[in-house]
Amino acid sequence: MSALKLTNDRKVSPLSLWKENARRWEPDVANSFGLPAGTSCPGRTAICGSVCYASRTETVFPSAGALVQGNYDLLRACGRSQAKMVNLLRPLMTAYRQSHARAERLRSATIPHVFRVHWDGDFYSVPYARAWRTIMLENADIQFWVYTRSFHGRVDVVPTLSVVPNLSLYLSVDSENRKHAERYPHLPDAILDETFEEAQVTSVSLSGRRAPRCPENARKVPLVGSDGRGACVACGLCVHGRSSVLFSISKS
Repeated sequence: MSALKLTNDRKVSPLSLWKENARRWEPDVANSFGLPAGTSCPGRTAICGSVCYASRTETVFPSAGALVQGNYDLLRACGRSQAKMVNLLRPLMTAYRQSHARAERLRSATIPHVFRVHWDGDFYSVPYARAWRTIMLENADIQFWVYTRSFHGRVDVVPTLSVVPNLSLYLSVDSENRKHAERYPHLPDAILDETFEEAQVTSVSLSGRRAPRCPENARKVPLVGSDGRGACVACGLCVHGRSSVLFSISKS
């Protein structure tokens, strides 16, 4: 593997196609990027580690694990050089744009430019976050969104990324790191707890406001709608950073 690789993720893709022979939706726009769970996550907690769907995906689908590990190996080989990491990320965005343009051309449809950073993994260093900031600012027509636990300790990327106008930056919060989230009351939170009501308690304590439930996590919308839009794009809440959002481990 000599270049960073995108991931096809049905939940975040703006367009998927139904494959009758496989009886499943397959993304027509590759618009997400991942790194390996755990090893790239300096802010991980025991709670997120115990329920991490991305880690399970790596185990169930070894090819996905190999892809994200390859991404990580290439970036880590850059050391702390922001310039080298930017040079790796630029072709990644070119590949995304090609995927997007092809889908628009074949479907004769206008598809929103949206990109999910880290369906798996996280910002493992500040220079790496700065490289992404450069890429996001260079691609001002793309709306990026990301959830991160790298907001305290040795890796705090909030000062680097909170200034990017086309990024919805969410602090990924649970009971183990909620105190650290109090430092950034102006940012929305993605709050995880056993139940939605328990997560709601954290939302109120952090911001004084109740937050909506993730509709896909709450089983209110499908992973992919009948129009082929992934749940995140159809909802738009996190994509555009409209408010904090709640996630339930039990989905209740």
